[in-house]
Amino acid sequence: MKKVLIEAENVNPNAPLLLTLETAAKLLSVSPRTIRRLSQLGELPPLVKLGHSIRISYAAVVAYVNRMQGMAL
Repeated sequence: MKKVLIEAENVNPNAPLLLTLETAAKLLSVSPRTIRRLSQLGELPPLVKLGHSIRISYAAVVAYVNRMQGMAL
């Protein structure tokens, strides 16, 4: 399993540790299904199941955006 490291200045200290798929999807302007697909492809880390809800790490979403920005340059 690959660990994603992010720089502290890229993470909002007031942000929640875990996001719903819907919230993560809104942040990335994609559908919740795309968040699931990116996780299955390994582009995002595995999803976290808490009871009946499924979440994703806020830090992982930030790291993904940073990687995509680096690739776009």
